[in-house]
Amino acid sequence: MVNTPEWDSDFFAQIQSTQDLLSKELNICLVLVNSYCKEITLPSSLPLICHEAESSKANCLDYYMNLIKQISNGKQISICTCPKGLYSTILQSSIKNNGPLYLIAGRTENLFQLIRVSIC
Repeated sequence: MVNTPEWDSDFFAQIQSTQDLLSKELNICLVLVNSYCKEITLPSSLPLICHEAESSKANCLDYYMNLIKQISNGKQISICTCPKGLYSTILQSSIKNNGPLYLIAGRTENLFQLIRVSIC
């Protein structure tokens, strides 16, 4: 996790723990990132396919950075398909830390799982 002066380690631990529990309950990957797509929390339930070679990680980073830029410019993002063919969505969080934070949710092959979560 990235530590910042405004947040203490207990706050980060609470966010991480809540994210881990929610991810397990919803059966989707969750991670909180900043506007540069740098992880604020550790990804919860990250699929094995996302652990591949560094060259493919750059494609994923570019993909999510593009979505963050679109959201910051006012575009609504629905469910998208990442470079690895997994369904995901990204939401701007109400949590702020030197700028807006974003929740990346999904990274799943099961579109209906993500739809179920997004309508709750």
